[in-house]
Amino acid sequence: MGMPSFDQRVLKAVAMIPRGRLATYGQIAELIGAYGCARQVGWALRRLPLPSPVPWHRVVNARGQVSLSPSREGSDWIQRQLLIAEGIPVDGEGRLELSRFRWRVESLPVPHDGEIPPLPMAARSPATPSDVASATSPPGLEARHAAWQVLQAVAAGAYADAALERELQRSQLEGADRGLATELAYGAIRQRGLLDGWLDAVGRVPAQRQPPRLRWLLHLGIYQLLFTERVPAAAAVSTTVELAKRTELARLAPVVNGMLREVLRRRGTAAAAADADALPWRGLELPPDPVAALALRSSLPSWLAELLLQWLPPDQLESFTAAANQPPGLDLRVNRLRTSRDDLLAAFSQAGVAARAIADLDAGVSLGSSRGELHRLPGFREGQWCVQDRSAQRIAPLLAVEPGQWVLDACAAPGGKSTQLAELMGDQGCIWAVDRSDARLERLRRNAARLGLSSISTLAADARLLAADQPDWLGRFDRILVDAPCSGLGTLARHPDARWRIRPEAIIGLTELQRQLLEGLIPLLKPDGRLVYATCTVHPAENSELIESFLEKHPQLELLRARQSWPGPAGDGFFDAVIEPRRG
Repeated sequence: MGMPSFDQRVLKAVAMIPRGRLATYGQIAELIGAYGCARQVGWALRRLPLPSPVPWHRVVNARGQVSLSPSREGSDWIQRQLLIAEGIPVDGEGRLELSRFRWRVESLPVPHDGEIPPLPMAARSPATPSDVASATSPPGLEARHAAWQVLQAVAAGAYADAALERELQRSQLEGADRGLATELAYGAIRQRGLLDGWLDAVGRVPAQRQPPRLRWLLHLGIYQLLFTERVPAAAAVSTTVELAKRTELARLAPVVNGMLREVLRRRGTAAAAADADALPWRGLELPPDPVAALALRSSLPSWLAELLLQWLPPDQLESFTAAANQPPGLDLRVNRLRTSRDDLLAAFSQAGVAARAIADLDAGVSLGSSRGELHRLPGFREGQWCVQDRSAQRIAPLLAVEPGQWVLDACAAPGGKSTQLAELMGDQGCIWAVDRSDARLERLRRNAARLGLSSISTLAADARLLAADQPDWLGRFDRILVDAPCSGLGTLARHPDARWRIRPEAIIGLTELQRQLLEGLIPLLKPDGRLVYATCTVHPAENSELIESFLEKHPQLELLRARQSWPGPAGDGFFDAVIEPRRG
C-alpha cells in the first residue's frame, strides 16, 4: 500500500525547508492546510524510514526543542548532530534559537487535497470538517468548527482573513453557514481580551494557561453567549460541548459545559441584582485601574487603551471602542464611467440586494447585510463598481486631479485609490501606481482591467528611491498621493487580528518609513503641484506630528489642510494632509 496522501504532503513541505532553517510542526501543518494537526505531522515523520533524504531534523516543536522528533533509538542525538552540522547550535537539553533560524515562507506551497489520517487515541488532534459533520450533527456545527479552526490558525500566526478564506474553501460552507463561520471567527478574535477576562473569572486556570485548543473553543462558546442574539444560549452551549465531544477534547466536555453555564449564571445574577442591560462585561468585576478596565471591556491591548485615554474625551472614546468592535459595513464605489449610481441602485433593488446611496459621496453606495457573494452581485463583471470604504473614498478627491495630468500613487496596492483617480480623470492622463510588491500590483492590474481603465501603469519599486532610480521623473508629477504604510489603528474593525499584532515599538519604525517616503517623493512634484499624505491610523506620531516635523524642514512647502477622522458611522479612521509648494 502506498504512503497516505497526508504523509506525502507533509514530506513535500518538509523537503522545502532550506539548509540552516527550522520549521515547527504547527507551521508544517499550516503549510498543507491542516490547521491544528501539528501532532499528526509528527506522526507522519515518525513513519519515515531512516536514513532519509527528507530533512526531518529541521522540524522542531513550538518551544524550539528537538524533544518531539521521531521517537526511535537515539533519534534526538541524531537530530542534534544534524542541526549542529548545519550551523544551528543546540544545547544539552535540546533547546535552540527558533526565532533566529526560523524558516519564513509567505505562500502555501502544498495544498490540502485529501483526508487527514487518524492518530492513535493518545495523540488525537482536532477533527477535520468531515469528522465533525454527520447526518446527526446539530445545525451550524460545521460552521462553528470552521470558526474554531480559524481561531487556532490566527493564534499560531496566520492572518485572520487568509485563515478564514482557506478554511471556507476547505469546508465548502455556503449561505448562512458561511456567514455564521465568518461572524464567529472574526468576532471572537476581536473580543479576545474580554473573552479571556471571562475565562479568568469562571475557570480554575487563567486563560493564558489553558490548553490552547480548549481556550479557543471556550472563546467560541462565550462569544455566542455574549454577542449573538440570533443564537439561543442553549444552542451556544450544546454545540460548543458537542464540538468538544467530537474532537480530542471529549474528556473535557463537562468542563466546557460547566464554564459556559457559569458565564450564564453570573450574567443572570448580575442582571437580577442591578437590572443591568446586556453589556458583554455584565457579571465581570472590572479592575479599578482605568486603563485595565478599558482594555478589558473594550477588548484592546493595554498600551492602546492607555493612549486612547490620553487622546480622547469620554464620549469620543466610547464611540471609538464601539466602532472598533462592530462588524464593519461594506461600501462600494460606483464606476461612473460605466454606469450611474441611480442605475446601479435600481439593479441591486431588482436583484433583492439592500443598498443605499452614501449622502456625502457622489459615487458611494452602502450595502446591507444580506448581500451574498460579491462577484455574483449585479454589475461586478461589467466593472460598474468596486469595494472601497467610504473614508478611503474621501482621499483621492483631495488631489483635485484633471484629465491629462501626470499622477503618482506611491504606495498603490491593492489599488482602490489608483482606480478612483483614473475614474476622476475620465481615464485620460498618466497614472503611475508604484508598490514594492509586484504580486499585490497584479491585483490592481486585474481590477483596473475589470473596471475598463487604461490610464494606469504599474511599477514594482521602493517609492523612497524613485528620485534616484527614475531621474526623468524629477519635477514631473502634477499630483502625488502618499497613502503611507501605517499601524492601521483606524481600521481595527476591518482587521480583527490587527490589535493583537501591533506593538507600540513598531510605530517608531513606521514613522521613520513615512518620513523617508515624504523626503524621497517631494522632489518628483511640479512647482505648481499638490501632494496628499494619508494614513488609516489615528496615532498622532504617524499623522499630525509627522507632518509638522516634515514641514519644519521644508519651509518652501505649505499645509493647505490636515484632518483626522475617527472610526464611527462616517467610516474608518483616516488622516489626510494636503501640501503644496509655496507660490510667489
